[in-house]
Amino acid sequence: MAVLFFGFNLLVGALVAAEPPDAAPRRFSRFFVFGALQSEELARKAQACGVTDSSVALDAAQLERARRHGIRAYVGFGPCGPHTQVMAPEELARARFLGGSDIPRTNRVAARLERWRQANYQHGGEPRPHSGAIEVMYEVSQCFIGEAGRAAGRRGLDESVAKLKTMEGVSIDGFAFDYIGYANFKGCYHPDCLALCRRYLEDQGLDDNETNRNAFYLAELVAYNNAMVDHIKGINSEWKVMNHVYPAFLPEPLYGNRLKVDYCGQTVAWYFVWPEERVRRYASVTVGRQHQHFGHVKGVPFVGFGRSAAFDHKTPAILERELKAILESGADSLMLHTFKEAADDPEIVALLMKYCAPEP
Repeated sequence: MAVLFFGFNLLVGALVAAEPPDAAPRRFSRFFVFGALQSEELARKAQACGVTDSSVALDAAQLERARRHGIRAYVGFGPCGPHTQVMAPEELARARFLGGSDIPRTNRVAARLERWRQANYQHGGEPRPHSGAIEVMYEVSQCFIGEAGRAAGRRGLDESVAKLKTMEGVSIDGFAFDYIGYANFKGCYHPDCLALCRRYLEDQGLDDNETNRNAFYLAELVAYNNAMVDHIKGINSEWKVMNHVYPAFLPEPLYGNRLKVDYCGQTVAWYFVWPEERVRRYASVTVGRQHQHFGHVKGVPFVGFGRSAAFDHKTPAILERELKAILESGADSLMLHTFKEAADDPEIVALLMKYCAPEP
């Protein structure tokens, strides 16, 4: 059956928010973050802020820290594939410009941040409307399309499991998926991928046009994610999968409910400040449509928070406005990155404790 698509602007404008419950939750009962266990100090702050679930490196110290602080631990997993993703020539040129490959190494970090500011670079999030610039990831990851990509992903998971078995006295709660997406937010143009796309269109009896090519690239995103979940559950049925849908897939930004992951993090508030109405709408869709394809999936609103020079600096008031809007959507779970930068600000820590830590 062909996957139905709408244009990006039409889709976002047509999203219908679910009706919020009569009494919205006062605070979040589940709090997912990335990398909160990299140090003892960070782990203590995570526990104080009510963090319940965190991604971890496959590292014995982090896994032991998770156990001591009562935080569920998910080993990070990203795309594995037979080749690097291929973009259009103009997209690749943009990626190299944003990555600063032409800048001397001694000055690259500062100069690259300045380029990001000038370009309103969204770093994997949806481009600002009508920006006019080509938006791509400057980091180009492995391509996961086709059975070759799925086979590579299974091997990557098997390697992590094998390493885990060599660690005595530690365990994991599952895996955390991230960076599974297209560097140009649309697809991969490697010859093998283009051939698979043509075969898909022929098999489905579809015309070769942008809408139907988008359907192929979405189908491959879904197939890779779900195949990886199936493989994980086949190894250990008790393991869970959390993810962040990232980078954005522009033809359908909120496609996460198509995935079998247990806890699906969809961006409802990016690092750059979004209008409150958009936060409410995206949160309502994330929660209201979580069971549209799989009854066990829990939609988790994702919030970006950063204090690097390339990001808008969210004040505590702005972040609190976002958290309230998410709670009013009916969400009882939250996902946030980066926890480390949030934990460095005492006012933000107080805010997270207010909305995420258990009531005394």
